[in-house]
Amino acid sequence: MKQSTITILVFSTAALLFLSGPPADAHQHKKSVVPEAETIRDAAVAHEGPTESTNISAELIGAIDLKAVPELEGKQVRVRLIIIEPGGKIAVHQHDDRPGLAQILSGVAVEYRGKKAIHHRPGSIAFEQDGDTHWWHNPYKEEVRALVVDILPQE
Repeated sequence: MKQSTITILVFSTAALLFLSGPPADAHQHKKSVVPEAETIRDAAVAHEGPTESTNISAELIGAIDLKAVPELEGKQVRVRLIIIEPGGKIAVHQHDDRPGLAQILSGVAVEYRGKKAIHHRPGSIAFEQDGDTHWWHNPYKEEVRALVVDILPQE
């Protein structure tokens, strides 16, 4: 399946989930924003960013099983609202078998990829591909709200 087809599928699904509002069973997502398996513990990499996430929350908006697409059997697309409070950080992590994208809805977040600092403002989208190592920080006084869509193994 072409990457553009998958991107269109992800955006379409995210739009439908976001516009339809939270499901009846929506709740504060208690799991870590960064999957445990993706946490970077290698000292050579970890020194470039925080090893623990602080002052963040995640709300699950919804998830859809992707079994209708044979190449994505066993995967789901998940949509979450991530909030990074002022001073908050999302720990350094590497995306492994979990491509995604994050669109900033409000506030300004700084994404660090290696030595590069990228300021994301409302409307900007960060594309997170397999192998990407990065971390996020909100050094400003306004909270950051981001719509995060990713594809991951079914829970």
